[in-house]
Amino acid sequence: MSAIARTVYVFGLYLILLGIALLLVPGWLDALLGVDPEDNGWLRLSGLLAAVTGTLYCGIAVNGSAGLCRLTIVTRIGAAVMLAVLVSLGQLPGSFLVLAWIDAAGGLWTHIVSLRSGKAR
Repeated sequence: MSAIARTVYVFGLYLILLGIALLLVPGWLDALLGVDPEDNGWLRLSGLLAAVTGTLYCGIAVNGSAGLCRLTIVTRIGAAVMLAVLVSLGQLPGSFLVLAWIDAAGGLWTHIVSLRSGKAR
């Protein structure tokens, strides 16, 4: 597995684990993220989407698609920006900025590895 694919694979595993946790025990994030316990259905839906996205990321990495690995940089940075916008508009609690930072850090990690491998576009 290439270095860029490894970064996407690791991030995919994070998303799968986060997704499974949200699906099975959404309440553990209620207090941490400042989410109303009545929103557990939305947390479970978010968990499903995270797990599915993580599975796709792992598949992209295992199949060695460098172009799609680079595309995940845009999606992760974009997700971080949108989370920050939603927080700034009062649509999400400020605690969601932790998830934004994780998304941004993962995207930047992949971008740096891509630059070092000389295959960034």
